[in-house]
Amino acid sequence: MWGFVALGLVFGFATLGAIACIFLIPLSVIHWQIKYGKLKTADRDYPRAKRDRLIALLLWLPASIVEILILFARVML
Repeated sequence: MWGFVALGLVFGFATLGAIACIFLIPLSVIHWQIKYGKLKTADRDYPRAKRDRLIALLLWLPASIVEILILFARVML
């Protein structure tokens, strides 16, 4: 019985973490763009960092839409 309670807590925390990521990832991408977007540098890793920022946003967008649809389905059913 206590195992099921612990399992419910773990899945509850995982769900809260997923919901937090829906908001934290785009906020961190926006923060990065504001802070480093107009940086002029000769660093060879900077273009890769800009590309990785775009990739993170493109991966986040469909995942967040799916997560919102799942949460909406849970509430409605």
